[in-house]
Amino acid sequence: YEKPVKGRKINWMKAGILESHRVVTVSPYYAQELVSSADK
Repeated sequence: YEKPVKGRKINWMKAGILESHRVVTVSPYYAQELVSSADK
């Protein structure tokens, strides 16, 4: 996977999601966005 670092800043949200076993989302649609491979 891509490292959660862009330049010298760490994207803590991306790091947490990539390293987690489960993620709780607020809606099924948001869950679909997280698992889709398309970057927007």
